[in-house]
Amino acid sequence: MIQTTDQKQRLNTQNFYKYLPSLSSFTDIIESSNYYTVPDDWNLVITDVVNSTDAIRNGNYKDVNIAGGITAMAVSNLMGDMDYPFLFGGDGMTLLLPDSALPGVKDILFSIRELVKKNFGLKLRVGIVNVGELKRSGKDLKLCKLKISDFYNQAILTGNALDAAEALVKNDDSTNPYIVPLTHKITIEPDFTGFTCRWQDIPSHRGETVSFIIKANHSTVAGDQQLLKLILDQVGVFLGNDTEIHPLKEEGIQVDMSGNYFNKEATVHSGSRTGFQHFLRMIKIKTESIAVKLAIKTQWSFGPKVNGVELKELRKSQIVASDFRKYDGTLKMVVACDSRSRESFLNFLNDLYLQGKIYYGYHISDRALMTCALHENSVREVHFVDSADGGYALAAEKLKEQLRSRN
Repeated sequence: MIQTTDQKQRLNTQNFYKYLPSLSSFTDIIESSNYYTVPDDWNLVITDVVNSTDAIRNGNYKDVNIAGGITAMAVSNLMGDMDYPFLFGGDGMTLLLPDSALPGVKDILFSIRELVKKNFGLKLRVGIVNVGELKRSGKDLKLCKLKISDFYNQAILTGNALDAAEALVKNDDSTNPYIVPLTHKITIEPDFTGFTCRWQDIPSHRGETVSFIIKANHSTVAGDQQLLKLILDQVGVFLGNDTEIHPLKEEGIQVDMSGNYFNKEATVHSGSRTGFQHFLRMIKIKTESIAVKLAIKTQWSFGPKVNGVELKELRKSQIVASDFRKYDGTLKMVVACDSRSRESFLNFLNDLYLQGKIYYGYHISDRALMTCALHENSVREVHFVDSADGGYALAAEKLKEQLRSRN
């Protein structure tokens, strides 16, 4: 059958991200010519935990991370691949998806909102804003794709459309057209196959694990990119090179045999905190985790591979496919450092803030936590990293305080 020009155009825009060339270095994101305009028939999908700071202060920081991260796994299984744009923000997720994916995505968002409310006692805000609509209102959105490893490509976003979309979604009016309505009727259930939550919090190899969020106070992309280059240069000066600042070290990654994280993973997969399905999932998780722990301890080769990786080598893939640093118009990073280097970097950031060039927030912990998403069919995976006890969510609160103080 001969395709019409319109059909060909829709096909091209539907797959435009998948076939974008990949950048090889994080510093390449500074070059504006590496970015591509997002098509009008794509959509920003936004989730975030309402009042996440209260939940974190009550000790539920891992629940907040799970609520923020599981959407990516369910959408990956819907799409049949993990090669689409998504970014984890600690207490929420930003995704970019074509119109053709929206029916299934709305079902997923509705179901996850209910799952999180029922089992974790959290309110998850979920919304969708069309990119073309944002462009017609004068907003801009571009992206590029950064190859983190053979397992993971990371989306990099720039432009003012994301801030505008977040503002639209966070309007809590019951008639808000951008929110997935409570009356939505689902036709498919989310598939969380590949979501795992089995690792202990990872102690910092330098004493501290710090989450930073840094936002430029510029009205032009060119100004943002110049400032980003300056900040990334000073990360190297004050905090260290990529190896030194990476918050994950192989020897620090250990299976959590306490059962606490097992229970959370089983809850997501079974849809309940109790019951027979939850019990069966717990047995499965514990059995697999014992095998992983034994393989790591003995360095024997046995058992099934995970995404093509032997059990004894799993910790290496966690590190190379982690998202400890990202950019979506704000620079977000989780780094290992010592108190002296952190203070020096914060002094540098504060000088930029006093000059009116940036806003920033940070959260200090002594360990990182990791939530994993592995797509079994495409052998893609990503390991979402944050600092423990609040991470990005509490860093965002500090940033918002600066924004409020200047307005």
